[in-house]
Amino acid sequence: MANWIPEIQYGAGPTTLNFTYPPEGDPQNESLSGDLIVSKSLDGTQQTQWNYTEEIITLNFVFLTKTQLDNLRTFYTSHAVKGNTFTFLPSDDEVTSFTMTLADYRFQPRRVWSDGSSDFIYEVQMSFRRVYT
Repeated sequence: MANWIPEIQYGAGPTTLNFTYPPEGDPQNESLSGDLIVSKSLDGTQQTQWNYTEEIITLNFVFLTKTQLDNLRTFYTSHAVKGNTFTFLPSDDEVTSFTMTLADYRFQPRRVWSDGSSDFIYEVQMSFRRVYT
């Protein structure tokens, strides 16, 4: 049974980003849309040219420590925002993985509460994209 705690691997090493908790809400929050060209002939026959299907997965990473947020920020600034691909594992205890890119190029962490010392617990929402051809 999957634990739904995601893992992200990127770079030549690769560098692995580990999370402590599954994302809030649906752990696979996916949305599919097709890129199509639809035309109609004079007799009303519809022709469809399928180019690709795009999958967007939007995850809300919660209960992030400062270290986890810093690691996620490094992934974003040094790799993902530049359009580079990365490996996304929806559950770190299974072998299923997908090659993805960022779908949304914003990185906007939110301070949820103080961790009792001089730091905070954070959350951040990120969207990943993959294309089926």
